[in-house]
Amino acid sequence: MKTVSGLRNLKRVVMVRHGESTWNLENRFTGWQNVNLSKKGVEESLDAGRRLKEQGFKFDVCFTSVLKRAINCFNYIAEEMDIHHIPVHKSYRLNERQYGGLELSLIHISEPTRPLYISYAVFCLKKKKKKKK
Repeated sequence: MKTVSGLRNLKRVVMVRHGESTWNLENRFTGWQNVNLSKKGVEESLDAGRRLKEQGFKFDVCFTSVLKRAINCFNYIAEEMDIHHIPVHKSYRLNERQYGGLELSLIHISEPTRPLYISYAVFCLKKKKKKKK
């Protein structure tokens, strides 16, 4: 098991976003629409499983939404890591946001701007760390 600074009993939570869905490919809002992973999404999920295994991660349990793209993503990761035996807890509370009528829209505004928000969040976290020192 991977350790952080030699602390063996430290628990970790690993969050994985599902791979590209068929509606992501079409640049559509997905929300609670129960769509499949695209071919690229399947490859991304398998790659995530390989990388987690290479890094030595071991999992005791999985929590996922009830959406098939998330469940299938876990299944591909589990296949790569040989962890189909772990308990899987599914809850609608882990579903993506409900966008209502926008879920049928062909224009997906949030995807292209997501890197800006992620970059901003990382920048803010780094800045806060520096202030604490």
